[in-house]
Amino acid sequence: MEFNNIQSLEIAEIHTALSRAQGEMPTLLVDSLGYTGKYVSLPGIIAHIRKPLTGNGLSYTQEINEFDGKYFLITTLRHSSGQWIRCKSPLFLPSRDEIPSNKDYNQECGKAISYMRRYSLESLLGLKGDKDDFDNDDGNSNKNTSRSTSEPRKESKVSITEVQIDDLIERLKQYNDEDSDLLYRTILQKCSVKDLEFLSEKQYHFVISKILN
Repeated sequence: MEFNNIQSLEIAEIHTALSRAQGEMPTLLVDSLGYTGKYVSLPGIIAHIRKPLTGNGLSYTQEINEFDGKYFLITTLRHSSGQWIRCKSPLFLPSRDEIPSNKDYNQECGKAISYMRRYSLESLLGLKGDKDDFDNDDGNSNKNTSRSTSEPRKESKVSITEVQIDDLIERLKQYNDEDSDLLYRTILQKCSVKDLEFLSEKQYHFVISKILN
């Protein structure tokens, strides 16, 4: 698979089929609760899209590939005509130094992969699965947490400077629109903030070293 190829040479038939499938998809039903709000789980999305996709000759695959020392989730939508389109999403997996336990490490990797699988499907198929973005999805529905959804999140009292915010924005601009959007969402999700301006100094350096390195 050519890593940088995002579509087949011809895409007219797959676009027509996807348009029909989108018209047949029922409204997504919020079925899970994360730390920052309600959302549609990965199993919920799969159940939502399976029949409209197969009924229009469409199928999808999601696989993990390594490129230039980094891991990506490759989501490919395929049509019975042989045409295809795909998106590639960067995976931010924890390091072994941060989580030495095999059990905990595997669980955290599973959460990160499940989270990106959900967002990649939503992006590729033009879905909107969240009532509130940036949950703590682990792939299971109907999850309960101790945090009340009505409880406001506390932002850091010591936020980064405008120069640091501009630095992050310039770093994000180095990526294409799709990857930049996913990186932005990941930063907010990992740091539990509403926007870049609420990042603390410590979080800023974490983003630089672990996400935008």
